[in-house]
Amino acid sequence: MAAVGYVGAGNGALWESGAAVAVTKTSVTVGNFIILHAYVDAGSTVNLSSHSGVENLAGTANAITGPLDGGFQVGATALGAHGVYLGRATGTTVSVSIAGSGPDVYARIYEFSGVSRASTEAGVVENGVATSAEAHGTGTSVADVGVTTNGRDRLALNFVAINDDATGLAAFAGESGGDWTLAVAIYETATGTDATLGLMIATMSAAGTINGGADTITSDGWGVIGFALKPRESFPACLFLTSRRRVA
Repeated sequence: MAAVGYVGAGNGALWESGAAVAVTKTSVTVGNFIILHAYVDAGSTVNLSSHSGVENLAGTANAITGPLDGGFQVGATALGAHGVYLGRATGTTVSVSIAGSGPDVYARIYEFSGVSRASTEAGVVENGVATSAEAHGTGTSVADVGVTTNGRDRLALNFVAINDDATGLAAFAGESGGDWTLAVAIYETATGTDATLGLMIATMSAAGTINGGADTITSDGWGVIGFALKPRESFPACLFLTSRRRVA
């Protein structure tokens, strides 16, 4: 099987009020895996009003699967919440419209290759996305979420949301069992109530656990969601048996 790979990210988007705002990613490969990461300020919920170029895990067109667990806390006290939505690309541009029921909503789309074609979360996400796979706090240090993989060729992910911009978020350091890297430049904006979104990735070539990383930021509320994506199964090479006729 081929290892799961990170492909790229959209530019990120912010909804403040009024009509829904489209979060997009262009130059997408049809069939690749899509994750929408969304952060909402306290007192709001995220509403996804329409989709294009994407299907959910069950194969329903113009739909995505989520939010998983309904959102994870950001901050030592609940300054906001963030969550992830899963899907597969059916077009070369993926677009998801976001809105809120209160304060601001921030979101970004990420693309991955080589991910399992399973139709359920359990078949795609190692060990599932659960409350045990998250961390949150307030301060100058953001801690990673340990990710355990049960087989080879996984991609470990840590989605980071911070309740401010200009935080200085960089790749986690000090971890064991793997190497966290910042997948792409963070999305941050001082518009609205301010926010930062980031994604850390680590290629896990064999079963194991990556844990113990952290990064120093300007003091603020933060939250991290961690899990791994399973690879797409490949068919074994066919073996052809040739019979030989014995000549008398």
